[in-house]
Amino acid sequence: MPLQTLEMHVEGKNDAHVIRNLLCLHQGPGYDFAKPPNGWPAYKYLLDGTELGVERLISIIDPVIKAGSDPPSIHGFVIDADKSLKNRWEAVRNKLIVAGVEPPKKMPPDGFVGESGDGCRVGVWLMPDNKEPGELESFLVSLIPKSDVILAHAESATIQARHLDAPFKEVDTEKAVIHTWLAWQDEPGYPYGKAITSRFFAHNAIAAQQFVAWFKLLYQINEAT
Repeated sequence: MPLQTLEMHVEGKNDAHVIRNLLCLHQGPGYDFAKPPNGWPAYKYLLDGTELGVERLISIIDPVIKAGSDPPSIHGFVIDADKSLKNRWEAVRNKLIVAGVEPPKKMPPDGFVGESGDGCRVGVWLMPDNKEPGELESFLVSLIPKSDVILAHAESATIQARHLDAPFKEVDTEKAVIHTWLAWQDEPGYPYGKAITSRFFAHNAIAAQQFVAWFKLLYQINEAT
């Protein structure tokens, strides 16, 4: 008898490492950053050897759900809202409908969890918080205390760099801020996942707790798991 598939589909490696390491920290003492705990999903972010990215990730939603009906499996999708949460949810919602899921017209603020007609359990989280436009970096910013003066300085320095014709694209401003902020930590330049494990980010921030609650609801993980 085939085993139930538990998968989390994300845009790229950074997303996978942030989510995995954040969830491991919420496991408490004895967590293992090398692999998810038993009963937790595998992370999928590659297709044909390359990172999915947002458009390809959205394109695989309906075939993944349709393939996950025998036996009924659980699939989560974490997708950047980018410039328009409304437009992103509409694109995702259309794919869910094709796959036999009945999503609401508006993105639920606590994340979407539902089932297809064939019994595949499905979840969607739109970064950063299902309410605002943004991306993974917006979520990471929400894990930094608002009183952090280094973050404020990183934001100011990034804006100044733009005025000095720094070549990064305006759409990547928040990404530039996060990398600047990470460059000024105790161990400069850590990638996102390692910065999570090093507790540079507040893993117990409200935004993190909300994401973890959605994850546990989707994969039916109780506090004893």
